[in-house]
This record gives sequence, C-alpha cells and structure tokens, in this order.
Amino acid sequence: MTKRIAPVLALAAVAAILLAGAPAPAPAHEFEAGYYYATGTIEENTGLGFTMAGSHLLKSTYGATIANLTSSTYDLQAYNGLKVTVFGWTAHTAEGHALLLHVYALAPVTPLVSVPFTSIDKGAKSGYDATDAADRNFVIRDPSTWAIFHHIHHPDAGVPSVDFKLKHQVLASFAGPQHLVGTSHSITKVQKSGTTLRVTAKTVSPSTTPPLLKDPFFPYNLATTMKSTGKVFFNGKPGRVLKIADLQSSLHTIFVLGDVSLAPGIDPAKVKVGTFAVHKYMKVMWPGVHPGHVTPLNSAGTWLEEFTPVTDDPSDLLQYYAIVWEDKNDDGINAGEPFVTTEAFLWKAKSPVGNDDWQNEAGDHFTQLIQVSLSLEPTS
Repeated sequence: MTKRIAPVLALAAVAAILLAGAPAPAPAHEFEAGYYYATGTIEENTGLGFTMAGSHLLKSTYGATIANLTSSTYDLQAYNGLKVTVFGWTAHTAEGHALLLHVYALAPVTPLVSVPFTSIDKGAKSGYDATDAADRNFVIRDPSTWAIFHHIHHPDAGVPSVDFKLKHQVLASFAGPQHLVGTSHSITKVQKSGTTLRVTAKTVSPSTTPPLLKDPFFPYNLATTMKSTGKVFFNGKPGRVLKIADLQSSLHTIFVLGDVSLAPGIDPAKVKVGTFAVHKYMKVMWPGVHPGHVTPLNSAGTWLEEFTPVTDDPSDLLQYYAIVWEDKNDDGINAGEPFVTTEAFLWKAKSPVGNDDWQNEAGDHFTQLIQVSLSLEPTS
C-alpha cells in the first residue's frame, strides 16, 4: 500500500493529497528508495531484532506490516491505534526484509474531533489497587461493574448515577506511584476518530518542594463521556474495558451487592450484614444461625461482599441467604438480637450453565453479581 512520489513534490501538496484521502496501490516487493505514501493503522513496535527499527508499525486492514515508522516531525504514539495516511522517505531496514518509512506528513483517515467529558471524581486516595501499570487506565461501560468498582474505590460512599444504557461511560485514569504531597492527575482531553477514543491525562507535581511520603499513592481522575463501542487509548497506550471478572479475586467467588433501609431508632453504626449457606431442606430458627461473612454497613447504607460458595458441586442442594441485624452487644453474631432480617437470594442451579451460573427462587439467573435489598425494622 505504498506509492512513490517524486521528491520535488512540495510537502504542502502532499498534505493536500493526504487530507483528500488519496488511495494507495498494493505494495511492491521490489522498489527503489524514495518518497512514498501509505495508508494503514499505526501500532507500537514491540518487535525484536533488526526489524525493531522504527518506534511504530503501519499495519494493513488484515494485520500485515506495511512499513516500520519513525519520525522527528510527529509524536507517533499520539496516533497509536488510528488509521492514517503517512508520507515520507522509505528505504529497506538493515536486514532488507522490512521497510522503514521516515514520516514527514501524517493525517488521520477519519479526523480527530474533540469529545466533551465531565469529571466526576478526582483525588489521591482510593481503595482500588493501581499498583500494576496495566490496571491504571480503563473504561467502564456497564452499571454492575461500575457499582462494584466504586464500592472498592470508595467503600464508604454512595455510587454516583451514570446512564450506561443510552448515553454515557466512565473513563478512569490513575497515575503511576507518587511520593510528593500535592501531586495530582487529570484527564485533560478526549478525542474521537471513528469509533476510537483517545484520552489525554497528565500528572502534575507542585512547583515548590513538598513533603515526601514513604508509601506511594496513586492520584486519579474519573470522568463520564458519551458512550462509545471502539478501543480507548490513554496517552497513546491501549486501555481496557473493565469487567467484573477483573475485580474478582478468583473465578469461584461472586459479589453480593446490597442496600439496607433502616427504621428510625436503629443505630446504623451497630448494623451488621453478611451471608451464609444452609442445606436447602434444613429448617432454621431465627435467631441462632451465624453468617460466615460479616461486614459493617457503610455510611451510604450499602455493602459489598465477595462471597465464596461453600461447594463447587452442582449436585449439592444449598440455600444461600443475606442477613442484616442490629448488633447491640457488638459480638459480631446475630444470636440473641431482636431485630434480624434475612432474604434467600440464590442457590447453585442443579444443572448450571457454568461455574458462575446461579438462580434465585424467582427463576432469575445471575453470573458474578447478586443484588439484594433489605429493610430492618423493630419488631418489639
């Protein structure tokens, strides 16, 4: 997909050709070094050996490498993942099996346009673990993943409302480890080319010399923008679409996300919630059964628990419950407490579709996330 152009052709004329979307013929295996243009998608060059020449690659629609790219005129990383037309001087690489194109002019096939975005959370403290660089930049496109992520991110806060169904998605960007007090991280620009989003984020440290912290922190910025379906790049690096599975500690766990409404007179600080399992046909008298997982209710009246089933055998008939009670004596168990509410919320299906197939009494199926609502009211 290269075409030779006479060296005397002015760069302004070349730019006009690029912007006009001039088609390029199929590549020739034998050619003389010279000025060429080509159309393809830019990818970061992670190859080894002599073909590592050039910081990026130009790929065809079918994934074949058209040429290795280098440029002192353009930041090629800023166009990583975009389909572009490039012009420059092309010659063979050292071993002669690849082409190296020095880019002098470049234009996206679909122009980059600015996309509005709204920052919804910015700070330096998060319960989300951003230690691994691969986990620092991502997009969230569904409400379940957003709910779980935000409960991990800010365990004691309510989950902001985001219209995932029709309009929006969440962009999340975390800086690398920082030690200077006052360092911040911000999403500064969002652009779109076709279905691809390009997010620019910057980390800024104070101009003065602030105190140093021994333990690193990870400044972050969360923002909403219009929903998209394509790839998302953060500072030229591909970000991932965050899924519930990325937040699970193992494939055998399932998240239980619940909210509790309290009647007047019940102390929220004393309320405990949890989950437990009993044999489906066992008769249980309340109170007296202790949940296997116990956690306090957060200030937003919700809780998130990563629940581990007691068995992976689909033939076991187990009934699972959520439980909430006012733990007046602070012993962490519900025995002897007058106000207890439970709800049977799932059991493992007899013939599950997979290890994460669960079913409640209403016949609804769940895969990784169960949402329950409980209320706690005085009965005496």
